[in-house]
Amino acid sequence: MLFQRDDYVTEFLPTFLKEDRSYLRKIHERISYAQNYIYIIYPWITLGEELVTAFENALSNNPDLEVYLITKLQREDVFRRIHQLDDVEQWKSIFGDRLFVKYNNHVHSKIIVIDDSEMILGSSNLTGSGLGSSRENEGHPQIEANLYTDDPNAVAEGSSFFADVWNHETSKEYTEDEYVLSCKSHNLSGIFQNYKAEFNKITKREDITFSNDGIVDFKGNLAFYDENKMYLLGNTRKDIAVKFIGDTENLTTSNIGEPIEVSGKLMDVRGCCEFTLMDPDLVDDNYVKISELESDLARVNVIGMVSKLPREIKDESGRFCLVLIKLVDDTGSVTLELWDDNIPKEKIKKGSIVEVINGFTKIYNGELRLGLRKDGKIEIIRGS
Repeated sequence: MLFQRDDYVTEFLPTFLKEDRSYLRKIHERISYAQNYIYIIYPWITLGEELVTAFENALSNNPDLEVYLITKLQREDVFRRIHQLDDVEQWKSIFGDRLFVKYNNHVHSKIIVIDDSEMILGSSNLTGSGLGSSRENEGHPQIEANLYTDDPNAVAEGSSFFADVWNHETSKEYTEDEYVLSCKSHNLSGIFQNYKAEFNKITKREDITFSNDGIVDFKGNLAFYDENKMYLLGNTRKDIAVKFIGDTENLTTSNIGEPIEVSGKLMDVRGCCEFTLMDPDLVDDNYVKISELESDLARVNVIGMVSKLPREIKDESGRFCLVLIKLVDDTGSVTLELWDDNIPKEKIKKGSIVEVINGFTKIYNGELRLGLRKDGKIEIIRGS
């Protein structure tokens, strides 16, 4: 349906289950004729491949075409494959350094602006359900409503809106920082748990081997490290990452992007979590997983990472008498109480890996807490 006034066109573009895919056809058509710039906001992308042919057509018009993308990036979405990072990586392989990406976890709008002269916007995501895909594994097709317009006033406002979101403080660069790599590790974990056939292909392409003793060897590219952990990207799949917890002092390379190999115990992978290998020297069968803790345990040993800055509580004289520490492992989290003489002299900080020996558990104000017995102790394994 067309609405025309003063030679400007506004067109209604539905996605109506599998019956009407006008929206996708319009995207293909207009992107194929792009000359200079494409501005895109899509919170969720699972069918990025649908735009590949249109992108290639546009590049034949101008090899220097630039694309600016704003998307969401949340760990649970990536784990559940509501948002597929390999689509973004595929776009990167097409445009190289002419694809600019930011993520903003507040966006819900869906908009494409082409050459500051035409715009498509509406309710459809770039997903199977949003585009009316006929493939069963792409979700249930939905009924969506979208508009195309080349009205200069509307397009100018759309371009301005995109610029405002792009430049807003809540929009973050999509670079290989710790958060983005954590999302990629969640992606690999989700594939491992829910898509065995795809994971088996990854193990062959990415050189991942599993030993009978539970040790996993992975050869990847160093993407991030600090004194307690590092992330390795896949060699060919840049949408996956492995997290390694352990001593990183004697790495074979400290140059980001160079190949490196790690060996570690695969931590318990259940639910939304990272694909994590732990240094075998830090793993012992005498230790309890945090998810296995319950009230009134008398002697437990736990290894965990400090996920937040410790909360220090002082008495009236100003002396520290209680420190509360949030410990996490790959299965859950728990609050650790340290009283008086149990507070270690070494500084515990966020990211430290600590070992609790001879602890006990209790319920305080409805919260499960971990404490130390009189003969218990806490040791900082990494990161003091």
